[in-house]
Amino acid sequence: MELVLHLTDEPARVFQAASQELGRPVLSLRTDDCAADAERLKAKGDAQDLLDRYIDSQAPATLAGMHRDLALRIKADWHRNGRVVRRLREAFQLALILLLLNILAWLFSIARLSG
Repeated sequence: MELVLHLTDEPARVFQAASQELGRPVLSLRTDDCAADAERLKAKGDAQDLLDRYIDSQAPATLAGMHRDLALRIKADWHRNGRVVRRLREAFQLALILLLLNILAWLFSIARLSG
């Protein structure tokens, strides 16, 4: 396996066409901000997992298949993260209630001492 990064000029198109003629899987991605896209892809999952699943498998996935799978993965991540956020919100609400009860207890205690 080899990862080749290059501009999309004529030699690159010739190389891509030759690779396709040899039956090698070719994946072409285009970006205007390489650093931002690299960070976004890192957040989407393990690169080796993506290569194993979509490129190096017996039948490499189509671009439409990859988009579908990744969209479903994003949706699942969204729901899983939503559950975590809801649990955290409930924990913070409970902590706030306990804090308010503690403050009230202190205020009543101070009022008894001064009255």
